[in-house]
Amino acid sequence: MSTQLVTALDSADFRDFPLKEIVRYNHNTAKFVFALPEGSASLLPVASAIYVKGPDDNEGKPVVRPYTPVSAPHTPGELALVIKRYPDGKLSSHVHSMTIGQTIKIKGPIPKLAWVANQFDQVGMIAGGSGITPIFQVLQHSLAQPDETTKFKLIFGNVTPADILIREELDEMAAKSNGRFEVMHIISRPDETT
Repeated sequence: MSTQLVTALDSADFRDFPLKEIVRYNHNTAKFVFALPEGSASLLPVASAIYVKGPDDNEGKPVVRPYTPVSAPHTPGELALVIKRYPDGKLSSHVHSMTIGQTIKIKGPIPKLAWVANQFDQVGMIAGGSGITPIFQVLQHSLAQPDETTKFKLIFGNVTPADILIREELDEMAAKSNGRFEVMHIISRPDETT
């Protein structure tokens, strides 16, 4: 007997979710996995984002930023975000300073473009750095659907090889896609590793 998942998110109000895992990708980017209540998932529509709210800034104004989750919508009990830390980024710096068990406020979904299965025979995609997350979300969904046939070609630009985010996941998707997904990595400084 399967249990029906319920959404952990609310599009009108922020809810607190504890940090349960941090996976470092490189010197300034990591995947942050937040725990959702038992029996729940994000259940986000494909090609949607969420809002993350951190502490108020120095002027007392709320700091809120949109992020695209990289966890599949039906993943029970967790929501994962890939976040790059920017030197002057108030929210990204806050998230990178979090420790396991601390909470962050999240609300959503924020609908973007609606993904329609098999609407296109082929889709070309271009991404750079952390801009990969919306594309990853669409690929993750579409390539997991046995009745979808759309083929994807991705050009993914980064500064150095160490800056390529979710590379293992993308390479695994390509290997398992039966020719439906190809990724080309473009590196502007291939001889640097940091």
